[in-house]
Amino acid sequence: MSKKKRTQTIRELSITQAIHKSLHADFRCTEDEISIISQALRGKVLVDVAAHINKIAAGKAPLRIRPTMCLDMEDGTSQNIKLTNHPINLLMDYLDEKYDKVFSFLYWSAIVPPNTPKDFYKTICLAKKAPFFMKAIAERPEVAR
Repeated sequence: MSKKKRTQTIRELSITQAIHKSLHADFRCTEDEISIISQALRGKVLVDVAAHINKIAAGKAPLRIRPTMCLDMEDGTSQNIKLTNHPINLLMDYLDEKYDKVFSFLYWSAIVPPNTPKDFYKTICLAKKAPFFMKAIAERPEVAR
């Protein structure tokens, strides 16, 4: 008597489904946040964010005095650096003020090129392993499914 072999086809998730699953499970994003990020990946941004981007482009966004950071170099010396008020930094500052660190980074990553879904997925896979980010994620409330 021969046994029938059962085979099961395993369907791979599309990149969009994988992003949604990771945003929910790994970053504790709400359905609204996931929807906003999905729209950003399609080139649509929130009205207030678009208005701020226009302010940055027009040179009307508030500039910050940025702190100096000290980096330890490979040769044992240290070097002081200061980040500039680059437009991308100004956008990140605005998002950090408006949202929590986790969502602002995810949204910023979806807006700033390269922002194809595949590149965004690579970014979030790396981000969820960063110690700073793991702490920020842990501080977010649990999201019910």
